[in-house]
Amino acid sequence: MNYKHAISLFTTIVVVIFLVPLISSAEKFTDCKKCHKDKVAKEVVHPAIEMGCVTCHAQAHQKGAEFPNYLFAEGADVCWACHDKAIFTEKVVHPPVAAGMCTTCHDPHSSDNGKLLVLKPPDLCFMCHDKAMFAKKAVHPPVAAGMCTTCHNPHSSKNRKLLVLKPPDLCFMCHDKAMFTKKVVHPPVAEGECLICHNPHSTDNPRILRAPVPDLCFYCHDKTKFENKSTHPPVAAGMCTTCHNPHSSDNRRLLVSKPPDLCFMCHVKDDFISEAKKKHHAPVLKGLCLKCHNPHSSPSEKLLRADVPDLCFKCHIREEFKGKYNHYPVEAGMCLFCHQPHQGDVKKLLVAKLPELCFNCHDSSDFTRKNQHPPVSAGMCTLCHDIHGSSNVALLDLPITDLCLQCHPRIGKAPHAAGTFTQAGHPIRGRKDPKARYGELTCASCHNQHSSDYIHLFRYPAKSTFELCPNCHGLKKGYKKQ
Repeated sequence: MNYKHAISLFTTIVVVIFLVPLISSAEKFTDCKKCHKDKVAKEVVHPAIEMGCVTCHAQAHQKGAEFPNYLFAEGADVCWACHDKAIFTEKVVHPPVAAGMCTTCHDPHSSDNGKLLVLKPPDLCFMCHDKAMFAKKAVHPPVAAGMCTTCHNPHSSKNRKLLVLKPPDLCFMCHDKAMFTKKVVHPPVAEGECLICHNPHSTDNPRILRAPVPDLCFYCHDKTKFENKSTHPPVAAGMCTTCHNPHSSDNRRLLVSKPPDLCFMCHVKDDFISEAKKKHHAPVLKGLCLKCHNPHSSPSEKLLRADVPDLCFKCHIREEFKGKYNHYPVEAGMCLFCHQPHQGDVKKLLVAKLPELCFNCHDSSDFTRKNQHPPVSAGMCTLCHDIHGSSNVALLDLPITDLCLQCHPRIGKAPHAAGTFTQAGHPIRGRKDPKARYGELTCASCHNQHSSDYIHLFRYPAKSTFELCPNCHGLKKGYKKQ
């Protein structure tokens, strides 16, 4: 037997010892209802009435009665003659109970309300508690239904706030626990701290939240990480729960679904992973949207995790795009000027086929004269040029003459253009050429490597090889450098 029960038993014994003689002295008042009929006229009657009024009013109509209303004891001690005191003296006690004010809430004789309450809940509760705190825009359904004692013990409890159970077990009396215990659980939920986010009674916010979203989220999450030059529209609109489940999820980061399906709730899937497109960026195809994009905010445009080209170099080797000579768009970090970041119909995710892509910057008339170099007419720009960077002039894969000899090896083995028994022909390298763009004698000194209106792709007007020679060997009057 514990201490509280021992006290309760002792109180009962004492009451019985002193009550019996008092009752005997009051036996002459056997029909109190003749005068106090109104006391027992209501629907619910205190069982003690059937035991006789003198059960409680042991000193009825006696002069010099020790306690008010002729009771045999004062306050709650009367009640504990029948009711187990231990139930009313748990760790947390309702203040009226602690003060012995049982009749503040209960009529000791009869009532039209259950439990002999003087008013029906929640009106009874509002005798002390401010009704305005329970009647805001969004009200917890049990509160709206006046079911205060569904969550609170009106007398005493082992739990704070007189709760009948500790959260979240209390909440799971109504809410499906499975919705809060998935693979990834929001830390406040995991710790049973439902009331960090929710007011259990009423608020002016949806879902009885303590503050509007996203302000509520910023109680814990650093607001600065969600505000930047570029902000995801759902974030800017405070729509956190569009992407995140606030309680639990089977996906990391409490996402409502896995990327890229999550992203496709708003973004059109065919714009990123279309079966109609031939080429897809590997991270996109794998659904790794967040490899490139910050889902909340970023100082970079398009929510990119870094500015281009630094972002690209998180996967691509930076050194492979650097050389002594660099393509201007590459040097300027304009990767997206030539490449699609998500998908396309052209290899390497180019925004257009070659040479049309090149003609976005380079004048097509320089490549479409009467006579065209076969690789040029076939759009094979990258056969000769590295499109990013090179150690050779003009972004060539090799020095000019060495590159030409890859396809024209005979030129390097026999006298070229003109020759005698004592001369090997016209030199093709190893000399200065003040008229050449790069100052060195190369095949390009005489030939235009892209297109020409003259035979043999000659750089200067000529109908024969020997008509070309005067352009360098004895300049004609009025000659202009080509």
